[in-house]
Amino acid sequence: MNCPFCGSKARNVATNGHDGVILRCSCSDTEIEITPPGLSKLLAMHDHDARVDVLLKAVRLAAPGARPVIRPNCF
Repeated sequence: MNCPFCGSKARNVATNGHDGVILRCSCSDTEIEITPPGLSKLLAMHDHDARVDVLLKAVRLAAPGARPVIRPNCF
């Protein structure tokens, strides 16, 4: 899969049975979890800067040391 933020090759490292995507890409120093509704909304966005804003909001909402999660409340 391609990273929805930088466009480069990324990996989904979610285990079987996990609902959603856990993205690992070189553009981020952490894994990013994306819920199914969050992924649908993210992929529908065509503006790169708006996608990055969603990522930054997920990072701000994450507890210290926790993986950021992109959910509908990040939009």
